[in-house]
Amino acid sequence: TAPVTITGNQSTPHNGRYAAQLDRQLQVNGAAFGGGATNLAGNTTSIPVTGLPADSQIRVQARFGNAAGKSAWAQSGYLYTTPDAPTDFVATRSDPASSTVNLSWTDNAAYNANVLLEKLAAGAWTQVATFVAGTVSGTTVLSQAESGTYRLRVVTPDNQYSAYSNEQVVAVAFVTNKAYTRVGDAALDY
Repeated sequence: TAPVTITGNQSTPHNGRYAAQLDRQLQVNGAAFGGGATNLAGNTTSIPVTGLPADSQIRVQARFGNAAGKSAWAQSGYLYTTPDAPTDFVATRSDPASSTVNLSWTDNAAYNANVLLEKLAAGAWTQVATFVAGTVSGTTVLSQAESGTYRLRVVTPDNQYSAYSNEQVVAVAFVTNKAYTRVGDAALDY
């Protein structure tokens, strides 16, 4: 689960502002989750909301109320909780001598914006490719003389990152059809 904090700031100028309440209603994945009113301690308040499920889309609406009535609902966009990580990640050369690496995975996230491919280089992970949401395969390029270690994660539209997938190691390519030169009775491989 992941907490969300709703923060309200009144801009109403009349004297009842400090006796106001912040009214809220939440939807999780399109269904009502909770709501209610919270008394304000001044002109600003924060309300932590817990128990939200992972890999969910949250819509928050809020309004103020006091003895004079209630405001209209404030407009809101969407928030996202931590998405589920990709699983079953596989990275292999398209053939033993190829520089093309085929990638495949299972996309478990309901609300991801992109799938991010990272490669381990010089002891640090670097993002090397981005695939759009819903993608479950792709390719990258790795020189024949190079090995590589890869992993994936997904990111939501508001930059919530999943955990990482399993890592995959792609070995140096096996290059066939080498040329040979005969020198005397020895065959030299170059």
